[in-house]
Amino acid sequence: MKISDVSPDIDRLHEAVSRNYTAERIDRIRKLHLDTFAWQGDHIPMALLCADETNTIHSYPGVEDPLPFLALKVRNLIECVSFGSDLIPTASLDYFGDCVLPSMLGCVIKMPSRGTAVKDAAYVGPWIKPVIKDIKEVWDLEMPGLNVGYCPAALEAAAFFREHLPSNVNLSTIWKIEPFTLASLLRGTEIYMDCYDYPEEVHHLLDFCTDFFIMVERALRKVSGHSDTDNISHWGIVTPGIRLNGDTIINLSPLLFREFVLPRWKKLADAFGGPILTHYCSTYASKGLHLFDSVLDCPHVAGLSTQIGVEYYRENYDKLRYRFMIESGYTGANTPNYFATAETTEEWASSFSQGGYQTGLLLSYTAKSRQHGLGIMQALKQHSIIQE
Repeated sequence: MKISDVSPDIDRLHEAVSRNYTAERIDRIRKLHLDTFAWQGDHIPMALLCADETNTIHSYPGVEDPLPFLALKVRNLIECVSFGSDLIPTASLDYFGDCVLPSMLGCVIKMPSRGTAVKDAAYVGPWIKPVIKDIKEVWDLEMPGLNVGYCPAALEAAAFFREHLPSNVNLSTIWKIEPFTLASLLRGTEIYMDCYDYPEEVHHLLDFCTDFFIMVERALRKVSGHSDTDNISHWGIVTPGIRLNGDTIINLSPLLFREFVLPRWKKLADAFGGPILTHYCSTYASKGLHLFDSVLDCPHVAGLSTQIGVEYYRENYDKLRYRFMIESGYTGANTPNYFATAETTEEWASSFSQGGYQTGLLLSYTAKSRQHGLGIMQALKQHSIIQE
């Protein structure tokens, strides 16, 4: 594959974004997102992506080659912008998964071999082997340069994407794993007992991970064309501060969460211009709900993102109002997938609209085809969940 093979689709994407997302509309969407965090929005935004199964890469190309992933992102974005949903048209380097930062600190990263048959190469995560065998080793950690591990590949991919994407398409960087999650990748499950047995070492490790994350994210943002305070997630959602991924935080008690996690989130809020939004995958269960009360009145946390956010929002509306924003997305397996079809979307929208909700909640979802996405948008508009 050559870039000339992708150029016609890049031109189509530029035309589609120019048609559906004018500069004025982009400004309105930015304002709507930030107003939603402040509970001042005039409707609930839906950020609707598309991952058309006909566009999937079934033969793993390796993350070192950005061209197949650029081609895939462009094709899916063409479908995505046809929905006209409330997002900033955005491509990202999420296909790196969590591998970049751990690889820079010596973790063994197991990736599929090139050419391996996979269900979807864009979502193949690496297998990361912990590198810290003894917690006392944290005192010997040294900040690496940007020329080790998968960092050079990520920087090259960011430059390649930014060079070839249309100027009216935003570029987000790699998955932004928050410090405790990064520390758990480096140390493994022993980190949970370390919190009790070696709290000083864990605090040191987390401080190191926070500074390390900031260094790498700033380097990637510089190449991607973002300032430290220009925060747009890979969903195309504008956030007051950075949007983090933190699946492992749900394993912590509220006490441990407040002691070990929140101080690092405050530092990230200061570094990236505002209170943060953190995503964790809950699936359809009560996993992680104990964290909501821990951050409800925390000034450097703007909200949480989880699959069961809609349920929590409806059940705790009066408690959340004017205090905390929720992003809720549905991905299928083991979740209440209201958006599986136009019919299930219509059923959910009919019920949800009766509550009179219009802000403090942001919906995000990935449609499996253009037809699927257009059906979702039509059902949401029919019940005034989103605007025409």
